[in-house]
Amino acid sequence: MLISLVVMGGLSLMVRKFEREAPRPFDRLIVEVLPELPDLTGRPQELIERLELAHGNLHVGELQREALVELAYLYHANGFFSQAESCYLGLESFETENPRWPYLLGILKLDRQDQAVTATHFARAIRLDPTHSLAYLRLGNAYLKGGLLEEAETAFEYRLLGSPRDAWGRVAMGRVSIAREDWSAARDWLEQAKDQRPELGIVYDLLPEVYLETGDVEAAKSLRREGEALDLVYEMSDEHLLFLQDYCYDADLLLRFAREARSQTDFDRALELLQRAVALNLDNKDALAELEKLIVEIEGQPPN
Repeated sequence: MLISLVVMGGLSLMVRKFEREAPRPFDRLIVEVLPELPDLTGRPQELIERLELAHGNLHVGELQREALVELAYLYHANGFFSQAESCYLGLESFETENPRWPYLLGILKLDRQDQAVTATHFARAIRLDPTHSLAYLRLGNAYLKGGLLEEAETAFEYRLLGSPRDAWGRVAMGRVSIAREDWSAARDWLEQAKDQRPELGIVYDLLPEVYLETGDVEAAKSLRREGEALDLVYEMSDEHLLFLQDYCYDADLLLRFAREARSQTDFDRALELLQRAVALNLDNKDALAELEKLIVEIEGQPPN
């Protein structure tokens, strides 16, 4: 069922309660918000050439929008977050009804101490697209970090309404229960998440502590031993960010993308990403180790 309840009063009131008013950047011209090219010393030549070409195309009217998108994605995918933010703000000012730009702005600010700013972007993405299920999870995380448990719980409920089988949503509800010291509910949510996705690393971090709080020492020990034997996944897959792989020239980030692809059994994509990572850094031992794991998994697959 598509999530349409956000247009009703509840979530809108929560958003207004948490976010701080800030002027939307609609009055800025694209060129004015753009930073200068950052220091690209040591960066791959292909990345430098793509950035320089996009900067040049900003002065060509019919290419301006595509050039700004290219710059935003290249900056984002290669760790130039301040520059990416400026580009996304420019795009948002021109395409005010596109939920993509506020969502990506929120992604850039996931680690900000001031989660009100982060929540503002995800809330705006939801207003523009009430069916954006993952944005509810992101918004709930921002509320939870900000200490707004009821608001976080409601956002996570919307996530599970749109994606009923989502293990990350269940983990999120478990975290709310932990914050409330409701150990029974936390146990239920986290065990459900484990049943759904046995490889989620965060479950093996949180659930043993919940077991200890309920006096089940043996269950805590057993789960920790179980987790030690697994190849755990700690990064949440986000289909809205997969495009960044095609703009990335950072070996460590490519490795992270490859691990995510392998966890999704997209072995062809994982192999391509690992090859790119190794080409950028032939001495990357982590990439080589990941490549060995991938080959083992590929060889273990039944023939087509």
